[in-house]
Amino acid sequence: MAFYGSAELLAVTAVVRDETGEATGPEAASHRALAVIPQRFRRNRALATLQLATAQLHQRNVDQAAARRTAPLGGPTARETGHHIEHPGIEQALRG
Repeated sequence: MAFYGSAELLAVTAVVRDETGEATGPEAASHRALAVIPQRFRRNRALATLQLATAQLHQRNVDQAAARRTAPLGGPTARETGHHIEHPGIEQALRG
């Protein structure tokens, strides 16, 4: 366990809480993980950001989740690089 720091444990906590169906625990753990993951750990930050967006989608917070796709790593967004893929029905499906 000494290998894992608080950032890794918070990120894993977010995943586990999401998988067990908790409502707000995964989002809170993801926010805490992102607060302590160093900027240089780009992959870890990307994974924690993805988990945060997933938790927000599970809470039906589509707008908040969509905001996560805007350059969490400090680089250009997928839309800016031309790699963005639109899924027109996803927002409607999530909103019910």
